[in-house]
Amino acid sequence: GLRGHVFKLADYPDGFSLLLDMEYIRLVFPRLQLSGVAGATIDLGYTEHLWRDNMHLRLQHNYVATDRLLCSRDTIDWLCPHPRGFRYLMITVRNAKSDVVLKDIALRSAGYPVKHTGSFKCSDKLLTAVWEMGALTQETNMEDAYVDCVGRERGMYGRDTIIQYHVNLAAFGDHALMGRCMQLYGQSPDSTGKFRAVYPNTGDYTIADFALNMVEGYLNYYENSGDLDRIREDWDAIMKNMAWFSSLSDERKDLLLDGEWHLHKGIKAHYGGFHGDLTSDGYMSKKGIHCSFTCTYLIALRSAIKLGKLLGESEAVKDMERRVKILSQSIRTKFWNPKKRCFSDNLKRETHSAHASILAVLAGAVSKQQLPHVRAHIANELKSIFVNGYDPKDGAICSPNYAFYLFDGVYRLGLPETAEGMMRQGWGWMLAQGMKTCGEYFTLGSSLCHAWSAAPTYYLSRNVLGVHYPNAPECGIVEIRVAASKDVTWAEGAYPHPKGAIKVKWHMENGRRVFDHVKAPRGVTVRSVK
Repeated sequence: GLRGHVFKLADYPDGFSLLLDMEYIRLVFPRLQLSGVAGATIDLGYTEHLWRDNMHLRLQHNYVATDRLLCSRDTIDWLCPHPRGFRYLMITVRNAKSDVVLKDIALRSAGYPVKHTGSFKCSDKLLTAVWEMGALTQETNMEDAYVDCVGRERGMYGRDTIIQYHVNLAAFGDHALMGRCMQLYGQSPDSTGKFRAVYPNTGDYTIADFALNMVEGYLNYYENSGDLDRIREDWDAIMKNMAWFSSLSDERKDLLLDGEWHLHKGIKAHYGGFHGDLTSDGYMSKKGIHCSFTCTYLIALRSAIKLGKLLGESEAVKDMERRVKILSQSIRTKFWNPKKRCFSDNLKRETHSAHASILAVLAGAVSKQQLPHVRAHIANELKSIFVNGYDPKDGAICSPNYAFYLFDGVYRLGLPETAEGMMRQGWGWMLAQGMKTCGEYFTLGSSLCHAWSAAPTYYLSRNVLGVHYPNAPECGIVEIRVAASKDVTWAEGAYPHPKGAIKVKWHMENGRRVFDHVKAPRGVTVRSVK
């Protein structure tokens, strides 16, 4: 190896560079020990991208981490004072006056310590690899908070945090880190009352639907941790956040939300009035009175009602229940396109994305009569997430992050084959590019280790293993409800439980699912639900 290697001045009179490839991005404290460097300048550059020559770091406006050491002594033992996230590390030594000895390069992990309680494998090796890729991505992006990507801004984003918490539930079962994140988000509202998109920061960086997502995030956290104290402490912040959206909703009798509110109010909003999903051009209009935006508000209302009832906030609950009743009817009637038999993205019926219909399902706004039509629409619409049917060069109709919500709706509609197909195509494409971790988008040009894209790990564990806690946050009863396509002929793994893990193994035999075992910690009751 390189330890003890001598870089002779005669061989490298102008200096030398070392390029190290860590295979995938890591968050570490680099430590460098050298001798023979008195008077030398040492630069360390960090990134996850190289130029096409595979020799030079591709540093961009959001990949700028570098360190420079000016050596006054012959021997140095330097430990970076702050963690660095990188796949590629380039060490360049200039102006050395003698032979340089590389005594050691060491990398000390700066990641959050997790226990690998969850596991998953099945008859489909690709789905198994997708699960493992998501778990690795999640582990990589955990430090003192959930961060979007350790190689770039390392920000705690609202939507990202919620997705990451769920992936963690399947892989590690940790709650302490999410508790800290929620504590921080309780302090995050800006001057309007909305939760900031990323926190800590003192700016006005808010994204409207991310702020709504956070309310559902509080419910998710409570239902999995039982930490009602956190909800109680942050209740005022939750209500102030909701008040902003209720004020916007009150501008119409039907309470539907305008995706272009920022234009009417003369406000410069990050990502516009409604962020939604970054789909291919023309697939989902974000203009006007908007279905997905309104459904996201309705989901937040339903979440806040559940939390309010736990806290005994009857007056707030009463007002929100009134809104839920009106909104459910408004969404059901005004966005429904009877000719296409699906939900429109806006009242102008400009587009009919899968998102509109799935968000309506998640919001509980779809009637029994509409449901079979929605199911057929989604099964057809999501046959391919790539526009051209085979790769992302012509665009995608959903991004890896928003698939977290789409997967939820697809499974609720009883379409496991659709969910598995999306995973094979989208995340299989990532694996086919040689990626070890989930990319931010279906592209190689952005972050290649972005935890908001790891949702398949959660949904595979929850559905193919079938582990559910029907009385959450009380976990004394576990239900096994498998939702897998006929293409998956066996599966086994473990799902984290407060007392250990729920271990499941099953296989198909003569068209029937046979459980080889379902093991649970002592005192836990297991029920099998067909």
